[in-house]
Amino acid sequence: METETKARKGKRSIVLPSLAIDALKAHQEGQQEACRKAGARWQQKDLVFCTQHGNFLTDSFVRHQYYQILDQAGLSRIHFHDLRHSTATILHALGVPINVIQELLGHSQVTVTLGIYGHVLPGMQGEALRKMEELLRREQEK
Repeated sequence: METETKARKGKRSIVLPSLAIDALKAHQEGQQEACRKAGARWQQKDLVFCTQHGNFLTDSFVRHQYYQILDQAGLSRIHFHDLRHSTATILHALGVPINVIQELLGHSQVTVTLGIYGHVLPGMQGEALRKMEELLRREQEK
């Protein structure tokens, strides 16, 4: 089922890494093959991800496929939305500026991003203090 996004920023252009672009191109080729196989049964809805006949995927189907992938990879089952949290946390740990993370997530204000994803990873405080000490030692040596 097609619905509107919950926020005005829900529809936006984002930059994708080349790895994701390559995967999407390969997926598109597979989808074109599925369209050829389905023939007249194909329902053209211009979807990126769809059923074998071009229709909308159901929530339960996506959830089932997602959990199957986690199980096959030997990973614990986390909610699909937790991937968003993990991505934001990893980007934050890598030192990506919070306003860039805000834009990627489509939050209207940086305070929303900080409130949800601004928790500190284990070791981040230690790393911050190590960097500060390194800077102070360099200044002392001058």
